[in-house]
Amino acid sequence: MRYTVRPAARADLKRHWHVIAKDNLAAADQFVAAAEAEFTKIAAHPLLLGHQIGWRKEAHVRSRSIPGFWRYLIFYRVHPRHVEFKRVLHGARHLPRLFRR
Repeated sequence: MRYTVRPAARADLKRHWHVIAKDNLAAADQFVAAAEAEFTKIAAHPLLLGHQIGWRKEAHVRSRSIPGFWRYLIFYRVHPRHVEFKRVLHGARHLPRLFRR
């Protein structure tokens, strides 16, 4: 299935890269590569790989953690012909506020 990465998700990746790179440049590059690989995996099986619980059901948003960087979550919405990656956020954030309609 095709997918799009929203500008907010790209900005999130860039911001997280900068934070991680302060301590470990190689880990920052691995983070972005892992996120991009996960985008491809999710797009192949969007309904099997993500979770939709609680407040995310109301926003029609699913999430999946990034392997190797488990505290970071990819948030996405499944459309009939494509997957839309909305945000990539650290799990410690107040997430429901970020997905209000």
